[in-house]
Amino acid sequence: LHPPGYPSAVFLMQLAQYLPFGTAAWKASSVSAVFGAATVGVCAAMVFRITLSRVAALSIALTLAVQPLWLRYFTVAEVFAPAAFAMAVLTWLAVEVQFGLRGRRVIIWLGLISGFAATNHHGYVFAGPLVLWIMWAARLGVRGSLAAVGIGVLCLVLYLPLLSTEGAWV
Repeated sequence: LHPPGYPSAVFLMQLAQYLPFGTAAWKASSVSAVFGAATVGVCAAMVFRITLSRVAALSIALTLAVQPLWLRYFTVAEVFAPAAFAMAVLTWLAVEVQFGLRGRRVIIWLGLISGFAATNHHGYVFAGPLVLWIMWAARLGVRGSLAAVGIGVLCLVLYLPLLSTEGAWV
């Protein structure tokens, strides 16, 4: 396991090793590339949702995709691309809540993305205020908020049975 944690990133990079082509480094880097591309897509969808402009959505997608830092960090085996994806999906969820999304779908999305993000990079702690705003704005109440937290905690420990049966992934 990666020393500071990051179990979801390590798990995804381990899964990539089952691809029948490419070197081990290429396979691990492809995880970052896929998440980097998915993040561009989520950001474009979010901008389209807010502006209803295909030009604005395409502009944000192209602007992100050609940024030197984006290309540098999202084409190597690192945790930054999955972390950016998690934050983009969390921000997309906030936009959808602002447009009226409520109920069970918010609980499930918030729980899944929080669990994934928390197991991917410790920087997710800074998303706490946005998570609380989503819970408040979506009117989840105590039970709904606890359910979202429960789903997130379940995601946090989901990898443990795999880890205990196979030993540490290195």
